Amino acid sequence: LTETANQVANAPNDRLLQVVAEAWEEHKITLGMIKDILMYMDRTYVVHRDKTPVYKLGLRIFREVVAWHPQVRDRLKEILLDSIYQERQGHMIDQALMKEVLGMHVELGIDGTSVYETEFESAFLEATRNFYRQESAEYIAQNTCPDYMRKVESRYVNGSH
Repeated sequence: LTETANQVANAPNDRLLQVVAEAWEEHKITLGMIKDILMYMDRTYVVHRDKTPVYKLGLRIFREVVAWHPQVRDRLKEILLDSIYQERQGHMIDQALMKEVLGMHVELGIDGTSVYETEFESAFLEATRNFYRQESAEYIAQNTCPDYMRKVESRYVNGSH
C-alpha cells in the first residue's frame, strides 16, 4: 500500500478522484481474496486472541496509508468540495466517481471512526452554508422580494436554480 499511496499522492489534481477510486477498488478486490484465504484464521485464531479481523485490518491500513497520506487527505477533500461547487454553478461533474469516493469514506469508518464525518461532512456542511448564504445575499440584492421568495421556494422544493 505504500507504493499505492505514492502513486495516488503523485496524481495530478484533475485525476486524483479517479486514481483514488481505482486504488480503492483494487484494494477491496485484493482484500476480499486475502480474507477468503485467511478465513479459517479469522474464525479461530483472531476470535480466540481478540485480534482485528483481516478485512477490518485491511480497511484500517488503507485508510491510514492511502486515504490519510499527507499529500492526499486535504487535496481529496478540496477536490470533492470543488466538484460540488462546480455542480452548483451548473457544470457537469462525474457523480458516479464522487459517489464512489464518498462511499470509500463511509466504508473506511469501520472501527467506529466516522471517516465520512471527520474528513468530509463538516467541511461540506460549512461550504454549503457559505454557498447558500452568499447566493441568497446576492440574489436579494439584485431582485425583488417576491422574486427572491420564488427562488427560495424553487431551491427548497427541487434544488433547481
